Amino acid sequence: MLYPKFLQKGDTIAIVSPCKHVSEAEVEPNIALLKSWGYEVDLGKHVFAQDGFFAGTDKQRAEDMQWAIDHPFAKGILMTRGGYGLIRIIDQLNFSSFAEKAKWVIGYSDATVIQNHLFQKNIASMHAPMLMGLSTISDCARTHWQDLIKGNAQSIAFEAEEASNVKDLNVEGRMIGGNLSLLFALQGSHSFPYLKDCILFIEEIDEYRYHVDRMLMSLHRSGSLKGLKAVVVGYLTDVKESTTPYGKSSEEMLLERFEKFAIPLVFGYPAGHEAAHKGFVQGAMTKIEMRDRKALVTQDWV
Repeated sequence: MLYPKFLQKGDTIAIVSPCKHVSEAEVEPNIALLKSWGYEVDLGKHVFAQDGFFAGTDKQRAEDMQWAIDHPFAKGILMTRGGYGLIRIIDQLNFSSFAEKAKWVIGYSDATVIQNHLFQKNIASMHAPMLMGLSTISDCARTHWQDLIKGNAQSIAFEAEEASNVKDLNVEGRMIGGNLSLLFALQGSHSFPYLKDCILFIEEIDEYRYHVDRMLMSLHRSGSLKGLKAVVVGYLTDVKESTTPYGKSSEEMLLERFEKFAIPLVFGYPAGHEAAHKGFVQGAMTKIEMRDRKALVTQDWV
């Protein structure tokens, strides 16, 4: 696994908007925050462009992403926000020189597309808050973000929720995943991660409960869930009922799917669409040690 060099004060972060449209006013305070932490920022040409829902046309967004990928000295690529859009441009991007100019791709949600694509190329990335979230996440999460991009946040302790199907656990594997809807959408493509012997992380936002079950069923039927070491579940934000109640909680649906493979399922990891989001390195070798639901997740990026 290739780990880009971690950031230091004075390093440059390339800012891109590969998904939903964002205004200059929305990101100005967050750019000021990055600068106050000692980083230089370089904005893509089309960061504030708009084409309907998107931050510019597919061509413009791909151009900015390619600019960031090929940037001669930036150490990180930070998405302004998620939404939807990366899956429309991922096949237009050329990563042939990325290993020589490797940099951290930082984001989550729609960033699941590019992060799993990079994992298939043995390149690590960061599942972490994006530019717009830096001023709204909790103080603890903001400190964790700063530590993470410097390479100083190798462990996260949390208490697993009671819905977890294990109280004690000792397991190790590369942690990879992201937003469930995007993982579902990547099936059948060369961007879908090879999950055997991995720890799968999933989170979700604003989906109907039966939609979640349908995505899990599809992943189940495709055989994608076989061979996992464990599944770690982050925030399931605003997963809601439709007009007719589904009759099972989100946790019950997940337990039903993964018990077929006798896979340890741990709920409560603090990552996803909430203020307390603590990021991690996608693709890093990860150890989960849990006793009586008190969990410690430790990552090794050597």
